[in-house]
Amino acid sequence: MQPPLKMSVNISGKQFAQRELASRVQDIVKDAGIDPHTLALEITESMIMDNVEMAVETMTMLRGMGIQIHIDDFGPGIHR
Repeated sequence: MQPPLKMSVNISGKQFAQRELASRVQDIVKDAGIDPHTLALEITESMIMDNVEMAVETMTMLRGMGIQIHIDDFGPGIHR
């Protein structure tokens, strides 16, 4: 038997700033029949820093559902 397919989804700053993000993700996972342990949401460090308290609350709820959180800077690079 093969291990389940894992999926990563980038979350925009605008999406992450929505208070209802965790409940919306929970509804989507349930409606789609996805095992939440196979889902990872990718966010940038700056999203967390914009509102630390809300970010921690949202990430705690998502992790409580079994969803992984990946934090990255998505390679912002240097523009000259």
